[in-house]
Amino acid sequence: MNAPKLSIAGKNLIYLMNKHGLNVTSLANAAKANQPSLFRIVNGESRDPREDTLKPYAEYFGIEVADLRTKDLTSTAHSNVEPVINLHGRIPVIEWTSIKDWQNMDINIKDIKEWRSTTREHSSKTFALRVKGITMVRYGHKESFEDGDIILVDPEREIINGSLVIAQIGNETELVFRKLYIENGKMFLHALNPNWTEPLIELKDKSMIKGVVFEKQIDF
Repeated sequence: MNAPKLSIAGKNLIYLMNKHGLNVTSLANAAKANQPSLFRIVNGESRDPREDTLKPYAEYFGIEVADLRTKDLTSTAHSNVEPVINLHGRIPVIEWTSIKDWQNMDINIKDIKEWRSTTREHSSKTFALRVKGITMVRYGHKESFEDGDIILVDPEREIINGSLVIAQIGNETELVFRKLYIENGKMFLHALNPNWTEPLIELKDKSMIKGVVFEKQIDF
């Protein structure tokens, strides 16, 4: 008996799951979609999945449903052009209090009201925040962030001396945006605002860093 032939959508979903380190269960949970339906698609049992069935996965990866159904996304893996999901995938703007939920995939994608995109490479776990306050304002410098600016944060980006980071301090709900300095084996969080009353905070554990800020976006 011949094995079921995969649809283009099935091939694309398998490729995307492998690329982003997902399986049927984790993707269905992240996209808030029906796991049995996804299982049938990637096993070839569903040869022509409906648009509304594919929509949650297309939205999760930041692509169009039509592309998922008709374009061979796997072919880009062998070209010099990066897949659109890597460079232009939609990045959700979340609340500071929702960072933990986003990392645990407990946020319903359908509830996200605002999305961002970037031409810079980033992981599928990237999220965006609105800067609060003036802690990181340093007028006249490239690294200056005002209240309301959008910052893109990648939890999987390498953490190095000088990185701009989102870190947890104090209790579990207290998160700050600071510049990281590493000196003599110790880590310090630095407020860029020269007038800030508490410019340095020692960070005891690197795991308290929730992500590295790699881009600023300003709305006019």
